[in-house]
Amino acid sequence: MSTLKYCINCGNKLNPGDKFCRKCGTPIKDLDIPKPTIHTVTPPTPTEKEPIFSDREVREIEIPTELYEQFGHRGELKSTKEEMEKLSVEVERIMDKIKSGEVDMAEYADEIKDLKGRFAELKEKKNGLESKIKPLPHDALVKEEELWRERLQKLDSVRKEKNLSKEVYQKMKAEYEEKYANASKKRRDEIAKMQLWKRKLEEERTKMKEQLEVLETRYATGELSEANYTNELKKIKEGYDKKKLALAELSEVLTKI
Repeated sequence: MSTLKYCINCGNKLNPGDKFCRKCGTPIKDLDIPKPTIHTVTPPTPTEKEPIFSDREVREIEIPTELYEQFGHRGELKSTKEEMEKLSVEVERIMDKIKSGEVDMAEYADEIKDLKGRFAELKEKKNGLESKIKPLPHDALVKEEELWRERLQKLDSVRKEKNLSKEVYQKMKAEYEEKYANASKKRRDEIAKMQLWKRKLEEERTKMKEQLEVLETRYATGELSEANYTNELKKIKEGYDKKKLALAELSEVLTKI
């Protein structure tokens, strides 16, 4: 058997050390694979939802700070609203018990006060976060793509209404189709970039999770004092929670586009 390797999916020749096919993205198993017969190959249909990125691409990509912060703000805002909703439900539950005579108001006075106080804090936090929310770059690209799609559709109506000449119609149609294609490509490129950011955040979150486990172990073996452990735990946990919120929001955005 030849020592050359070929992709089992598309037949593309592979280079030593390749983990994925450079042509179709299929994972490469660690064995010699004979080149398949071309007429039996059915290349995969590329999708926007499950791209395959190389380790190098993930290492080199940088998430713009303002966008990372934006995903974090959105994730934190969603979490804050969910907590506010839970508090509202709890207060309503207690008030229903009081109204029905099941419990006495005095018995739950302090708890209701604490719940309402926490709700007020969360409301203030929510207002602050909402003031930081800004449109994502993808939002503008979606609007641009939709704009040229609508203009293409409208061109046909205008052609009939204004009795456009064939030459003018074809010229403008070609122009609009090109602009629509360019807008679509920019949107797809932005989605691919966001999917790469997602992969990067997933790997960074995994590393931070390992850091937390190592920290717990060092503390458990007595290598770290309680003060050092608490200090390090706070720093790692804050970063981990922020990354977790940003990742959750980015993932949700990708499911909607």
